[in-house]
Amino acid sequence: MTKNNKRKNQRCLVLELTVQIEEIISKTLGLILEINWRESESLGYKSSALGFNQKVRIIQDIKGLDKEIVKKFDALMFIRNKFAHVKEVNSFETLDLVSNNATQIKRNLHNWYSKEGDNFENEEEKNLNYFIRLCGDTQDYLTKISKEHAYKKGFALGQKEADQRIVDELLVELREIDGGDVIIDKILAKLKEEFEK
Repeated sequence: MTKNNKRKNQRCLVLELTVQIEEIISKTLGLILEINWRESESLGYKSSALGFNQKVRIIQDIKGLDKEIVKKFDALMFIRNKFAHVKEVNSFETLDLVSNNATQIKRNLHNWYSKEGDNFENEEEKNLNYFIRLCGDTQDYLTKISKEHAYKKGFALGQKEADQRIVDELLVELREIDGGDVIIDKILAKLKEEFEK
């Protein structure tokens, strides 16, 4: 494979992985906001949809992401944007040519993702592998947010159902005792009065 073809493949890989992550971000936001993300004006595929950066910032606002994961999302967005919008950037090597921030981003990738026993043929392969690890890390984090949200929602729903069953059972028991219907009527009248205020 020629060097030019390898670089085209790198660009395609970077864009493919980040498109997948952006879809996961939209799904996560849809879950949190309880909307159908595909049909949403702001999360779906319409021209009015928010950009990658805005979606990440909304998750940050809602979930209060820690500084480390914010830096990781920022690195991901930086790399994605350069590969997507700058013609000359088709490899991690050329990323340095168009941005002074690239060196720091690469340093961060190394600090976050280097592992003992890593054996890469060259810097390009190393940086590409670190980028892939970054993508996996951010996907895992978004999945974690979704699972935690679903768990909390399920727990709250279960609690609400349990509370309703207790109320239903109490009503049955109250109706069984003398004057129970009068007590229930008083409670309902009091609640109605409070809601009307």
